[in-house]
Amino acid sequence: MLHIDGTHGEGGGQILRTSLALSALTGQPFTIDGIRGGRKKPGLLRQHRCAVQAAATLCGAETDGVELGSTRLVFRPGRLRGGRHSFAVGSAGSAGLVLQTVLPLLLRSEGPSDITLSGGTHNRASPPAEFLQYAFLPRLRALGARLQLDIVRAGFEPAGGGTYRLHVEPRPLDGAIFEAHGPVRWSATVIGCGLRRGILARERDQLVAQGIEHVRIRKLRADGVGNVVLVQGDTDGGSEVFTGFGRRGTQAEQVVDEVIAEARAWEARDVPIGEHLADQLILPLWLAGGGRLRTVPPSLHTQTQLHTLQRFTDAEVAVEEHPDGVRIDVRA
Repeated sequence: MLHIDGTHGEGGGQILRTSLALSALTGQPFTIDGIRGGRKKPGLLRQHRCAVQAAATLCGAETDGVELGSTRLVFRPGRLRGGRHSFAVGSAGSAGLVLQTVLPLLLRSEGPSDITLSGGTHNRASPPAEFLQYAFLPRLRALGARLQLDIVRAGFEPAGGGTYRLHVEPRPLDGAIFEAHGPVRWSATVIGCGLRRGILARERDQLVAQGIEHVRIRKLRADGVGNVVLVQGDTDGGSEVFTGFGRRGTQAEQVVDEVIAEARAWEARDVPIGEHLADQLILPLWLAGGGRLRTVPPSLHTQTQLHTLQRFTDAEVAVEEHPDGVRIDVRA
């Protein structure tokens, strides 16, 4: 039984989600203590409990400690299986983080899978739906993955009520090298739900003033009120998506300026993979037998991914510093 310290690294839900995926993929049972010990409210929240339940369903696992607030979990995996399943967070918690937990399992399951996930699709502390669609999943397709993600309904926090539909056809993946960058072609989307159009127009105008020529406004039907500014950088090597969430007491122009600053900082680094995409590609590269990427200096999330991968597997990992960032090599 492998023992995992849930307070390691970023001390949040990622080490739990990664451990669940790697346990199911390698067949190694594990115990994790101190779940989310680095957060103000430790223990399992609804989205983490949903991730545990989903992973357990997809690999026939035996579990102990899955109740809300639990800081200790025992997970004994069984055999991977795909199929048709529905999982509900039960709150506005991120359904996208549950998706990231189960996707590696679906890529290795015995047959095709159709998964419905409900909860939040646009949460400040997790990748929004468009990041998954336009930045993350295309990189998986570059590894040979066959999958399709549909946003059936948007769900902004705190209302929730969003739904994803995911289809995966498992097949062997091939390693990839994500090092190419080149000129960036910028575009942006301003998304609103339950807001006055004037707010969205101000965000659009500020994006144009910041040099983004191609901007569109999308008004969504969803529960509650929500606003997000998406700035997308397309290169010959792939796309990155940067997000800024509207919030009470913050001017529309400030929301735009914040996300533009993040996007321009990535562009100045001249690396293809941004901070948030880097940690999400570690497991897929391992599944593909290995690969390489150039990215910004690794975040705590990326460091936690690499650490957890090496706890469960014999993977060889090399992180080499360069003037513009780092190169990460993963070998299975």
